[in-house]
Amino acid sequence: MHRISPVLFVACLLSTIATVASAGTCTFPTRGAVLFVNAVNVPDQAPDVAFFSDVNVAPAAIAIVAANGDPARAAAEISAVAKTQAQPFRWLGSTPEILKVVVIYMADQPPNIEFDEVTRKTRLQADFETLKQLEGNLPAAVPEISCEIKEHRLKYRRATLTVSMKPADAQPEDKPITLATIITGPAEYAFLSAGVPVNSAKQLKFDSDTGKVEQKETPKEFMVGLGLTPGDVFTEYPNTDILHRLVFNGFVRFSKQPLDSLGAALGYRWNNVTLFGGHFWTKEDVVTGKDEQGKDIVKKNARYGRRWSFGVGYNLDAALNWVKSGGQ
Repeated sequence: MHRISPVLFVACLLSTIATVASAGTCTFPTRGAVLFVNAVNVPDQAPDVAFFSDVNVAPAAIAIVAANGDPARAAAEISAVAKTQAQPFRWLGSTPEILKVVVIYMADQPPNIEFDEVTRKTRLQADFETLKQLEGNLPAAVPEISCEIKEHRLKYRRATLTVSMKPADAQPEDKPITLATIITGPAEYAFLSAGVPVNSAKQLKFDSDTGKVEQKETPKEFMVGLGLTPGDVFTEYPNTDILHRLVFNGFVRFSKQPLDSLGAALGYRWNNVTLFGGHFWTKEDVVTGKDEQGKDIVKKNARYGRRWSFGVGYNLDAALNWVKSGGQ
């Protein structure tokens, strides 16, 4: 059995359309749909069905083949097209458009074609009905989510603003839940710290609970440092933002004679501390000569001795705890 290609069909349609229109054996409406059925092998196998809406070129070509007295070719083409389609078919048609059914069959087995058209609801209507059926299977009602917006106008140039909330079912004696603590005000670039020289990492410890670096033992002495930084002191900059984490420190000794020890250092703010390194000057005694008994004459704090040193700077709250615990 020779299969007719779609290209040949189109050519055949263009050359013989006038013949089809006048033959009367297989005519089609200008609007509508065509259902082609290959029932040649019925009842041995189910019929092949090909559907075309709006009477396009392909069904017209099949009709030409049938009209020219070669239904076997038409049957083969119907089966080929049927393999590429899936039911249910979709037709954007409505009354009074026409569906034509063209059946290719063995002459001694004429088919009986029947139609059963049942009105249907729109997909949306059907979906709503299905949704109603689902309502009985819904879980317990869930409260709707709502939204409330409250505003607060700042009263002060610099402040610590705490935002808290009490749930609707809270009792009067219940404490509110703290949602956020906000430090307000212009950027600040200066701060004080307590600087402690560090000769070994063993002097330090890391508190995993608080995530802070601390001294293992309470320092016996420390220096008070004035830090100047290009970045706001309250802003947590990324660790890679070295510029805004830099600190220029000037130190004096925390004692009744603060000028006995001085320092200038460059630091880096990390976590809760400032890591610094710099040059320090500390007053030291000088031997000025010998007395009558041949002993050294020592002048106290006569000059500054110089040294390079590294250390860690802490918040002054930490230094206050050191002093209270007897470190100073």
